[in-house]
Amino acid sequence: MLKDPYIFDFIQAKGKADERNIEQQLTEHITKFLMELGQGFAFMGKQVHFEVGGKDFYIDLLFYHVQLHAFVVVELKTREFEPGDAGQLNFYVNLV
Repeated sequence: MLKDPYIFDFIQAKGKADERNIEQQLTEHITKFLMELGQGFAFMGKQVHFEVGGKDFYIDLLFYHVQLHAFVVVELKTREFEPGDAGQLNFYVNLV
């Protein structure tokens, strides 16, 4: 499920921010970010590592929703959506 748009007014991006910069700022402002997501979210980590078939994969941000008893995977992109992005996100959701 996707929400559009999220309001990240507290991020101080100079020019076009990259994904790592956005991730760093979101985790520095995690309380504001959690409030933007809504009630019931718990922050589990950033760059959460998984190894599959000898290859390393990293989920940008991982949350747990305490009322739904479900993990929430956030994959950040600073470009327009591409069909392969859905496949990558589906892969991460299946890993979790």
